[in-house]
Amino acid sequence: PEALAALARRAGVTLPTGRARAQEEAAMRERQRLRAALAYAQKRYREALDGPSGRAARQYLEQRGLSRETIDRFGLGYAPPEWEFIAGSGRSAGIDRADMFKAGLLLERQSGGFYDRFRNRITFPIWDAAGELIGFGGRALGDEQPKYLNSPDTPLFRKGKELYALNLAKPSIRRENKVCIMEGYMDVIMSFQHGIDYTVAGMGTALSHEQART
Repeated sequence: PEALAALARRAGVTLPTGRARAQEEAAMRERQRLRAALAYAQKRYREALDGPSGRAARQYLEQRGLSRETIDRFGLGYAPPEWEFIAGSGRSAGIDRADMFKAGLLLERQSGGFYDRFRNRITFPIWDAAGELIGFGGRALGDEQPKYLNSPDTPLFRKGKELYALNLAKPSIRRENKVCIMEGYMDVIMSFQHGIDYTVAGMGTALSHEQART
């Protein structure tokens, strides 16, 4: 600690107080819990895609021309048309519902309690540039609106900041010294499948200044 304080003075940096450090540690623990909730949901969505309830989702992906290798590379899954597919099983697995709600996986009932945000949708895990799971996109299989639904802004995810598949595209962006920004998830996934792997996409909204800087 003494060496750190001396270096901070030399660099003109103000070290955080004990209270600030405690707040940051609490925020870090919360982010870890939210990541655990997202990882649990991703595991369940992947299992559902390969299970009996995922037949229509598998057929849709096959009709779109996606190979199994591509489906696995992008971690695509399926959220069944159940109100508590994640809310119920997550609680049994020891995932706190408050954390699932804060991670954007659940919605709150007016009468109390929670239910799943993503239902009867193909799920697209969203990673940050470092490859950490931070949220999901969901594509409706039926007539549900909106057709594409994203996680809300959370302590891990901000729609105006992230670029879909940047973690996968970074090596080729550096190699090619260019990037192709596409409209949506499926555009990026299909371009990767055809060998064009320096592509990214926004989150269904106009490209922000922050995304452009990224």
